[in-house]
Order: sequence, then C-alpha cells, then structure tokens
Amino acid sequence: MYIDDEELSNRVYIPPRASKDHVIDTNGKRLSELCQSTSFIIGNGRLHDDLNVGEFTFHSHRGSSLVDYLLLEPKDIFLVSNFKILQPNELSDHSGILFSLASRHAADEEGSKSEASYDYNIKWDDLKIDPFKNVLSQYKAQLCSLEQSILNERDIDKGSKRLYKYFKTECNRGV
Repeated sequence: MYIDDEELSNRVYIPPRASKDHVIDTNGKRLSELCQSTSFIIGNGRLHDDLNVGEFTFHSHRGSSLVDYLLLEPKDIFLVSNFKILQPNELSDHSGILFSLASRHAADEEGSKSEASYDYNIKWDDLKIDPFKNVLSQYKAQLCSLEQSILNERDIDKGSKRLYKYFKTECNRGV
C-alpha cells in the first residue's frame, strides 16, 4: 500500500487487507492503479466485521468474487465506525455493503466552536427507486446550481454542510 504523505503514514495504522477473492482481473489491476495514484485505500478486508476476511460481494452460478468496494483516504479510516458485507439475498447477485461514518459538524449555524458527533446509517429501499429518480429530475436545476456553488466554495466543510442541509430540508418535506 502506498501513502503519498510520509508524516501521515507514520501516524496512521492501516491494517493489512484480506480478501477471499484471490483472482485479480483487469478491473482489479485498474482499481489497484487508481488507489496507488490517488493514495486511496480499500476498506474491504481491513475494517470491523470484514477485518481479516475480505468477504465476497458478487455471487453467481459460476462463482463468487469481490467487486464492490469502500475506497477512502488513509486519514479517514478512523471515520468508519462500522463496516460489514451483508448476506446475499434473492433480490440481487450483489451483497450489500453496510458502513457507518462518524463525522463532526458545527453544532449551530452561528459558527459555534462546539462540535457534535453523529453516526449515519444509510439503507437503500428498492421500492423508492422510481420516486427518487422523479425527485432528482424535478430538482435537477437546483442540484446543478448547488453543485456549482459547492465547487466554487473555498471551504469544503461549508460546502458539505450546505449540501447536507439541502438534502435534510428536502427529506423533511417528505420528498
């Protein structure tokens, strides 16, 4: 594993990665090259319930493989507070990946120095695919505008907070 930050590599312990999938195809090599060029690491096989396991994420009559990944920067490994590969089910040939991220947000709008810690669990509901697509198409202009303002934002935390507030407001409206 390559970390393009000598000081960081001395401070952050990255567990060795395990994988039940011992075949590395062209896409696997490309993923490895991407990780080396960006200094990203693969969370699978080195975090929480999947530590030292590297469970398969794709299952077919021809066999199983690991094709779904959590990629992250080494400095963010401590933000992952839960990680596991879910059991396969009859609705998909892919196993779900469940992970929780702990983050710190300013407690209030006025820029208070106090911080709160939150864990978020995101679960996909297949019954909401079409309504979700419809909402996205209705709000395409607003989302593009929001994206542009975030890209122009010099402070990533402010931009992320604005995006979070936008989605929270829309979710609270029942959209």
